[in-house]
Amino acid sequence: MSAIPVDSKCVLEVRNLSLSLDQQTLVDDISFSLYEGERVCLIGASGSGKSLTARAINGTLAPYIKVSGEVLVNGDSVAQQPVLARRAQARAATVFQDTYSALNPLMSVGKQLSLSTNIQSRDELLALLKQMQLKDAESLLSRLPSELSGGQRQRLCIAFALLSGANLLVADEPTTALDVLSQQQVIKVLRQCCDDHVCAHSEHLHGSPLSLLFITHDISVAAQLCDRAIVMQDGKIVEQGPLQTLLSQPKHPYTQRLVQAAHRVHVDTCLPQQKAVNA
Repeated sequence: MSAIPVDSKCVLEVRNLSLSLDQQTLVDDISFSLYEGERVCLIGASGSGKSLTARAINGTLAPYIKVSGEVLVNGDSVAQQPVLARRAQARAATVFQDTYSALNPLMSVGKQLSLSTNIQSRDELLALLKQMQLKDAESLLSRLPSELSGGQRQRLCIAFALLSGANLLVADEPTTALDVLSQQQVIKVLRQCCDDHVCAHSEHLHGSPLSLLFITHDISVAAQLCDRAIVMQDGKIVEQGPLQTLLSQPKHPYTQRLVQAAHRVHVDTCLPQQKAVNA
């Protein structure tokens, strides 16, 4: 990970955030920051609190979840505010795992893009789809979401998120439901979008570098995209730092197990190929 410039803007700051339900603590006093242009992953197993943390950041927590601590997005304190109560500059764009619920199943791709953005020109819509690495963009505009593959729908959801103009993108398990090839396509698009500063579409944050908080349980997927990692277990942050350091020298026992599991998956995946070579 490259060093964060001294004058870099803090896009997201989570201070002593705790989330609870019926006296049960779900997220316990966590703190971390994300600076402009950074790609940071929040890693943990199901039930670790990472998706709840993401919802506290993007303002979609259920109203019965008790919140304490602070969440600052571009300097605005928003922990107690649902997304629609926030100022435009304090809203994070979000990509969810479930692409079906994010898209209107009865409306064509082109119609949804036209209604959801200021883009009306067909040429601009085609250019956007091509930017998302979507082939046959012309025919995609007339299709319904159900006629697209999971990877195509997810890249379309990324396009919607980026066109919101936010300089913070929260991607909550965006590759979990996808096959390996589709995972790679989505990761490539996310990396390209961060590198190209796509959030320059924004009117209120014109030209700002795009920052990414990538939520995942798979450290091997995160390693392909992110520079820094925050590891959660049972609602707490147990380790954080440069991702390459965590991969090579994990300190906490839970991080060590994640890394070992990733190595086992990699070896098991490569074994059939190795046998074929040796045959």
